[in-house]
Amino acid sequence: MEYWTQKLKVGDKVAYYFSNHYPPKIATVERLTKTQIILAKEPIRFRRDNGYIVGNNHSSWSKPYIEEYTEELAVKLHEQMKRNKALYYLRNFDFKEQPTDILCKIVEVLKDANSKSENSELPKP
Repeated sequence: MEYWTQKLKVGDKVAYYFSNHYPPKIATVERLTKTQIILAKEPIRFRRDNGYIVGNNHSSWSKPYIEEYTEELAVKLHEQMKRNKALYYLRNFDFKEQPTDILCKIVEVLKDANSKSENSELPKP
């Protein structure tokens, strides 16, 4: 069976992960050899047979690897980035400076969102 990395061409996009705790970076394939994939910008090399980074200087818990860049992955990454920005904004927002009526509206929105998430659970048998 042929691994998806064998079908890569120069100029194709891939997602590469350095840790499972952070979203991947998107890079372009700059060069291909019989056994390796070399990415543009950063001279990072990955194996063509399994997608893992060349060299074993990383722990087995977070060994860098590449993943096929698909439209589904692009949408997922966009949504994740949008969510992270919203959480950052809320975390750093100064609620103490807001008028009471604005705070009450925020509380109502949060209560409504919480009740919707509670109702979306599967019904108990």
